[in-house]
Amino acid sequence: MAASEQAAAEIAAQLGYPVALKISSPDLLHKTEAGGVVLGVQNEQEARSAYRAILQRVQAYAPGIKTDGVLVTPMARDGVEVILGGRRDEVFGPVIMVGSGGIYTELTRDVTIRVLPLVDGEIARGLRIYPLLTGARGRHESDVNALVASIERVSRFLVEHPEVVELEINPLRVFRKGDGVWALDAVLKISGQ
Repeated sequence: MAASEQAAAEIAAQLGYPVALKISSPDLLHKTEAGGVVLGVQNEQEARSAYRAILQRVQAYAPGIKTDGVLVTPMARDGVEVILGGRRDEVFGPVIMVGSGGIYTELTRDVTIRVLPLVDGEIARGLRIYPLLTGARGRHESDVNALVASIERVSRFLVEHPEVVELEINPLRVFRKGDGVWALDAVLKISGQ
């Protein structure tokens, strides 16, 4: 987490380029819409510039918003973006959600919600993007096993932690078969907060 453009440049150099910079704020759910994300930063000058630009755009988008700093991370490889989350329903208890992820989640409306416990792997197979995960149209096969394992871990987490009201990982990037998954952004809400 960088609290200055100097820190952003130092962290980026330690991680190795390219990197991504992303605003960290408990009050900002959609960072991209606020201009709070810069991808593919290639050098120190770009890291410093991205840090300044993110803070300026976020403040213009939501004046006075509380920020924790700017997160600097390695760039993730290409993959299929999935949304994975869950919440505590008043009637059904913990429910899990999986769907097309990334910035187009709301547009694609490719989301499945299930009451826990799950039948192994069923929720992923019900998605319209599932053929992309299994290698449709000449794409490489994605690590569906790692996606299913992530769904199962999030499901267990929701069951074991009743204080969690809502959890969303978006996007969860699913890499090539055998390469796993990587959570690129997440939000966690605890009861009483």
